Amino acid sequence: MKIVSEIWNYSLSTGVFFAVSAFAWMYIRPVLEQKKQQAKTVQEKELINLIEGLADTVVTSLVSRTDITGHDKFKAATSQVRHSLDAKGLSATEGTIQTAVQLAYEKSNLTPIVKPTEGMQTGVVFKAIDVSGYQAQAQAASWWQNAKQHDIQGGIVKLSEGTSYRNPYGETQIAAIKAVGLKVSGYHFARFVGNADLAQQEANYAVSTAHAMNLPNGSPLVLDYELRHGWAK
Repeated sequence: MKIVSEIWNYSLSTGVFFAVSAFAWMYIRPVLEQKKQQAKTVQEKELINLIEGLADTVVTSLVSRTDITGHDKFKAATSQVRHSLDAKGLSATEGTIQTAVQLAYEKSNLTPIVKPTEGMQTGVVFKAIDVSGYQAQAQAASWWQNAKQHDIQGGIVKLSEGTSYRNPYGETQIAAIKAVGLKVSGYHFARFVGNADLAQQEANYAVSTAHAMNLPNGSPLVLDYELRHGWAK
């Protein structure tokens, strides 16, 4: 558990955990907005709006549940949204449903919000962009060069999730960030939900993934710990 503790202590002491939550809000919302823009018909746009509304309702209904873990709440929420769509004779990809549920979680009162003028203050402002498998365009050095021209100082790349997922673009995103001289760090999305043994497995998986993707030695590796008991503990 030493690795997990060090990662967690680092994220709390620097305020990076809250930055990751903010970044998640910045990028999950554009994913759905992009889907709306690409929708070819009014019906498709209305379907996406319906999915967002269902996700908001379901996540809110699970706030008071203390008998199931955060991970199980997430699964229950996606399942309920899917069943509601089925009952209406509608369908959507699993990825769209999960993205809507994650968005509902991020903007709900289950996620702590830290205002720029409050909360954790380190005395140093470091401007970075968080990217994951949703940002294939971040594999291009030109994309980061443009960000650099807008005063961005670094990139935080999602490397892994749980014990089986690796960002398929992670290695090239890291290389692109390094190519333009920006600071680079990585993060792991936790799925262990309070399970110590699984936490150790995930920590080992995150570190091995960081090495495999050529994250520079000494780079910060942040734990994005959102799906936990109660979702907001």
